Amino acid sequence: MKSAKLGFLLGFSLFCLLSPPVLSFVEKVAARLCKEFNDPCALEMDPGSCYESHYRFFYNQTSKKCQIFVFSGCNGNRNNFMLKIDCDVMCNEEYKVKPQSQETRSHLRVTSPQPGGLKQTERKPTGRQRARRESGRQPLARHHAE
Repeated sequence: MKSAKLGFLLGFSLFCLLSPPVLSFVEKVAARLCKEFNDPCALEMDPGSCYESHYRFFYNQTSKKCQIFVFSGCNGNRNNFMLKIDCDVMCNEEYKVKPQSQETRSHLRVTSPQPGGLKQTERKPTGRQRARRESGRQPLARHHAE
């Protein structure tokens, strides 16, 4: 093998071995630096730069609540929700689903109802059935041709 090809293969092998730790470090740094771009709730309220008026909601990090503001219709940022519930679900800690710890999961049991434990709903008799029962008459027997 020629030395140039051998050098390339050696360099490429080293790159493949060393790149995952370096790339994961870069990924972690980028995640920290870009948190506000990934999380709309971390952004400040931006009314935009046009001249329309639209009522919208933004997450106020100081008050920890979704509040109403007037959006101008263009530009702005992602901390801009049409519905308050959308803002709450995305940003408010009360609405976020908390991951269960292993300890919590181990205390939960799945149960299913037992066949004898279920009540069947009772059907109320119709007016005709009630009248027959009160009069003591039996319904007419239907005769079928054999």
